[in-house]
Amino acid sequence: MEMPYGVSDLRPARIERDGEIACHVEGCSTFVPRQRKRFVLRPEFLCPKHWIYISPTTFQYKDHWRNLLWREECDRRLMAAIARTKRTTARLGRERDEDALTWNVVRAFHREGRLTALAEVLLGGLGLLPPQAEPSIIYWGSDGGGSRWGLLEQAQKEFGEQPDHGTEPDLALWWPGKFLLFVEAKFCSGNRTAPSPKPTEKDHRPQTYGGHEHFAAVFKAGYDDVAVHARKYELMRMWLLGSWMAQRNGASFCLVNLVRWGEETDIEEAFGEQFCRQTPPRAFCRATWEAIWDALPEAGLCQETAQTLEEYFCSKTCGYGADRILRAAFAAHAHRGCRWAQEEHPPACPWCGCPDTIPIIYGYPSPAVERRAHRDEVELGGCYVNPRYPKWRCRKCSARWGRLGRELRMQTDRRG
Repeated sequence: MEMPYGVSDLRPARIERDGEIACHVEGCSTFVPRQRKRFVLRPEFLCPKHWIYISPTTFQYKDHWRNLLWREECDRRLMAAIARTKRTTARLGRERDEDALTWNVVRAFHREGRLTALAEVLLGGLGLLPPQAEPSIIYWGSDGGGSRWGLLEQAQKEFGEQPDHGTEPDLALWWPGKFLLFVEAKFCSGNRTAPSPKPTEKDHRPQTYGGHEHFAAVFKAGYDDVAVHARKYELMRMWLLGSWMAQRNGASFCLVNLVRWGEETDIEEAFGEQFCRQTPPRAFCRATWEAIWDALPEAGLCQETAQTLEEYFCSKTCGYGADRILRAAFAAHAHRGCRWAQEEHPPACPWCGCPDTIPIIYGYPSPAVERRAHRDEVELGGCYVNPRYPKWRCRKCSARWGRLGRELRMQTDRRG
């Protein structure tokens, strides 16, 4: 399988010259005009060698399937059915697209009948266990057959939503009559969303949402407090409609906010505790993409699928920062053997011969890794990752050497 471009394929820092941007793929000589303000897909911004549209901070494949892991005929049929009702698929080819990330991770579990295992990870923060039977899965409100999911349509009508602008959970797992799980996934955006203005017509949302009797039953505050002042409009809609659907069908409900490690760390307090009535059978929790990564060895996936996801998590990027440096998407952890955080036995220092050496860990550190760094068992290399960065440090002479990528040639970055 050809993987999407990752950290070992892309330039460690973007290159600019005279109003032009170099293709972000390492070694490519193509330059395109610099995009301004809004990302657009025009021929002058396309690299003809790698078929990506280029902006200063990110890129998008011309063929969105190049950004997706699962591309067999069954996957293409399912995506085609989803596209008939999904609000947009135009950004699936973009490096930073959260829908592409959702597909790549969740579809792996779906293909192998391991959605219950995925649900266990997502619910880990609550200590809940989902029903053991495999659930039905609903991607972006689609029933998988080219139509909208009937239960969601009922909820949209109940709260006065228009079909083309209705609430669209990134993922729903449904155990009929038992349990409903909504997932609001985030990647390079946050939870701060407010209602879009309606300058030409009266805004009925405060009444259709906030004035509904179910609103007061599941929220501690009013519509304006939650949606406008706290700017939790998307989460508000997911909690409102999901809890209504579950209650109407005699099921328990949980809304999971799936984010990256280190982001939205206070969301359970800022939204769940402050605004939501979480008395059983309703609950809200935060989960991380990295928790799914951690769970791969025990997820029951076949070896090839688990290895594909492992490589994907290891190599996934999220564009170039204001400092022009390529950013790693996910927190690398020392206890797994990805090429950013090697856990093989540290070699002796090539400079002084001392065997007392430690690995250098890159990415957002987990609490366990931070404790190891405090004991000087590992060194934290920072959040940015590049295959050229050093891999080992000597605790005697402080030399740093090795490479994270496939080439492990010795670095000359030596510090006294």
